[in-house]
Amino acid sequence: MNIEIQPFIGFGQIKFGQTLEQVKLLLGEPTSTTKEKHEDGTDDISLLFGEQGVELSFMSEDNFRLGLITCYAPTYVVDGQSYAGLSEADFLKMAKFDDLVQDEEFAEPDSKDYTVESKGLSFWIQVDSWRASLFFLNTPKMVRELCGLRKKKYHIKFTLVLDL
Repeated sequence: MNIEIQPFIGFGQIKFGQTLEQVKLLLGEPTSTTKEKHEDGTDDISLLFGEQGVELSFMSEDNFRLGLITCYAPTYVVDGQSYAGLSEADFLKMAKFDDLVQDEEFAEPDSKDYTVESKGLSFWIQVDSWRASLFFLNTPKMVRELCGLRKKKYHIKFTLVLDL
């Protein structure tokens, strides 16, 4: 069963701006929890839900409300399409986005980044894996205020193994 990614919203009942407690009520206890402190004094808490193939991250600068969704299962789709297992060439043939552009400034070794601004998507391609991210660069101010989020950049990332 496919799980449809909803740009600027989340997926299923999981929505940006939810608290740790709200997410746990929906998904149960996580497989593991990771806490990370950054040099700038901010903290992140990430909940890994292994069976669902998803990791949810909450940042201190957003009052620990959901700000990043990372999906690791091929069941996550965008507009009904999964890009799991595609080569870069096949991805470029299948991705029917009018504004698909390769980010020439992307500086990761052995990687490429393709963006689709109209959908808030970013697709990362690496030698050993396929990464696709949904970047929400212009989250409406009203939504940010309603959810208690201060940052303007939120995203969903889903990571899939590339079949070579």
